[in-house]
Amino acid sequence: MLLSRSQLSKILGISPQAVAQNHVIQRHVITTGGTRKYKETAITAYLREVREKSARSVAMKSVEESKARKAAADAESAEIDLEKKKDNLVAIEGLQVQLNHAFKSFRDIMLALPRTASIDLDMVSSTQAKSILLEYVTDALNTLADRLSNMDTVVEEEGTEYE
Repeated sequence: MLLSRSQLSKILGISPQAVAQNHVIQRHVITTGGTRKYKETAITAYLREVREKSARSVAMKSVEESKARKAAADAESAEIDLEKKKDNLVAIEGLQVQLNHAFKSFRDIMLALPRTASIDLDMVSSTQAKSILLEYVTDALNTLADRLSNMDTVVEEEGTEYE
């Protein structure tokens, strides 16, 4: 079956001018008696071209998205490397060990408080006892604060996660 340009444009949903300008469709033209007619194969050829263009477009977008993701990852990696060079990062594993040690020490001091303070609390008034206990607790908190502020910088290890 042969189709006119307007019939083909309606079937494909494109303008008659687009039909006339499309090189794939033009390969399926038959001129009979000075009139151009299009074979049915022009429909499948045009649709194949549209699908291929769409697939190429998706592939190009995918490549562009991949490049953008890679650029973002490279930028993040460079930022992490810079922070490592500035010694602004600490290995999580080493930090956890140091924190555990500091809080264990604080807990030990607090658990020993009744025993250590009992000598100073014998035969004192409740006002003096509050003052003495406050001093012991303040010393324990200061010890904890000193340990936390003086934690050694953890030496980074290969494959160590950083925050």
